[in-house]
Amino acid sequence: MPSVYRRESDKLYVLQYQLHGKSRYLYHEHKEVIDNLDQLCIVMLVKVRHGNSWRNAEDDIALWIDKGLLTREEACGIWDWYADTLERKASFVGTDWDAIRQAYEDYILSEENLSDSSSKTHKSHMSTADQVIRWLKIHHPTLVTLTPQDVQDWWNDLRKKYADSTVNKRLTKMRHILQAAVKLDMIISNPAMSEEIVAKDVQQRVVIRPERPTKEYRDLHPEECEIIIERLVEKWDLYTQPQASENRKRPMHGCLPIAIFCGLYAGLRNGEMLWLSWPVLRLKRSPMVRIQEVECLKTKRRWVPKDYEMRRVGMNEKLKERLHAEYERQEELGIRGQFVIPSGSFTKPHLRGTAATEISLIRSINEFFSNESDMGLDAPQPTYYSFRHTYATQLLQNGTDIRTVQKRMGHANLKTTEKYLRWIDPKEKVVEDALPY
Repeated sequence: MPSVYRRESDKLYVLQYQLHGKSRYLYHEHKEVIDNLDQLCIVMLVKVRHGNSWRNAEDDIALWIDKGLLTREEACGIWDWYADTLERKASFVGTDWDAIRQAYEDYILSEENLSDSSSKTHKSHMSTADQVIRWLKIHHPTLVTLTPQDVQDWWNDLRKKYADSTVNKRLTKMRHILQAAVKLDMIISNPAMSEEIVAKDVQQRVVIRPERPTKEYRDLHPEECEIIIERLVEKWDLYTQPQASENRKRPMHGCLPIAIFCGLYAGLRNGEMLWLSWPVLRLKRSPMVRIQEVECLKTKRRWVPKDYEMRRVGMNEKLKERLHAEYERQEELGIRGQFVIPSGSFTKPHLRGTAATEISLIRSINEFFSNESDMGLDAPQPTYYSFRHTYATQLLQNGTDIRTVQKRMGHANLKTTEKYLRWIDPKEKVVEDALPY
C-alpha cells in the first residue's frame, strides 16, 4: 500500500508506492494534494492487480497518467484492452503535424528555459526538428505505420552520411517529436524509444572525454564587493538606463544593479533571479526572498527550484531598500510586470511578461565587468554565480552555523555547503575570542 510522509530536508510531502516491484515517488508542498494522489493511487493499485479482468475505465487510466502515477506505456502493458482502445482512437484522430510541431516547440522552450522564440538557440532546435518532421511526413504520413525497425533503418542511413554527433542529435529530436505525438493521442507508444534502439545507440557511441579539471569557484573578497557596489552607485544612471546606448549594449531594462544586489545579499542562482517575481517578495507586508515554484501568467509555463528546494532567505535593510527603489523605478517607467527582471527589451514591450533568458543575464554581467575593467578585481573575471559563492562564504566567515547556511543556499546535501569551508582562512578572524572561558 502507498505511504505518505513529510521530508524534513525541504518540507515537501511525499507519496511512496510500489509498481512492478519498483518504488515510485511523487512530491508536493501541499499535503492535501498528496492525500488526493494517495487515494487515487490506492484505487489504481487494486485495478493493476485485477489486470485485464478490469475493463472499460479509460477515463480513470487517463487521470492516473495525467497525475504521473504511471505512464501510458505501462498502462498498455497492464491492460491489453486499453492499448486496443488507444490504437483505434489514434487511427481515428489521424496525424496533426502542426499540433505535433507546436507541442515539441513548447517542450523545448520549457526544457531549455528559453522565453524568446527568436533566439538563435531556439531556431537551431526547430531547424533540426523540421528536418525530422519532413522525413516523417514523407515516409509515414499517418505515423501509426512507423515501427521501431523503421526508426532503426532511418538512423543507420543517416550514419552513412553524417557524423555521429549529428545523427544522435536527430535521433533525440525524433524521440521528442514522437513523444509529443504520444501525448496528443496520435500514436500509442514511441517507436523511437524501443529498448533495442536505445541499446544499439549506446553501444555504437564512442565518446572519448578528456579529464575535466577540478571546478574552481570564484568568490569575491569584501573589498571587491565594496568596489563593485561603489562603481554601480557612481554610474547609477548608466546601469539603470532601460534603453541600449553606445556604452551599454545589454541594458536588461536597467535591472543589472538589482540582480547584483540579490546575488550578494540573498545568494540567488541564475535561474532563481530570473524567475524571482514581485508578488512573492511581499514588499509591503512581510518582505522576504521566497524561492518557490512559479507559474508565468502569460505563458502558463511553470518553473521549480533546483532539487525542488523551496526556501526563504532573509532580506536585510540594504536589500530591502534596493528592492523598494527598483519597484518604484519600474513603476515610473511602466515596465513593472510579474518578474523583477522583465524579459525582452524596452523598445519591444510585446516581448515582456515572461521570465528573462539566462543568456541576457550572463551577457549583461560580462558587459559590466568588461566596461569596468579598471576596478582592479582579481582574476578570473567574476560571474553572476560568484555573488552566490560570496554570500555563502561570508556567512560562514562571520560565524553563521553551517546548517543555517545550507538552508539559505537551498543545498539538499550538507556536503555541498561544506565545500565553502575550504575557502575560509582561519587567520582572517580570531574565532577564539568567542570562547566562553
